[in-house]
Amino acid sequence: MVTGTNSNGAIAWRERYTPFGITLDNESANDDQAGYTGYIEASNTGLVYMQARYYDPVIGRFYSD
Repeated sequence: MVTGTNSNGAIAWRERYTPFGITLDNESANDDQAGYTGYIEASNTGLVYMQARYYDPVIGRFYSD
């Protein structure tokens, strides 16, 4: 489970994930913030940007150029 807080320290959102990073519930709460791996997931593609390449939690694989 990953939890985000606001500037006062109050819980703003929570998400649960499968072992490969698929969001189980409350998908829209994160709003493109750091998630499962600490990296940003693009809500329009569902891919996680990890600086050098993208990770797809659905297939559990990385994409690269």
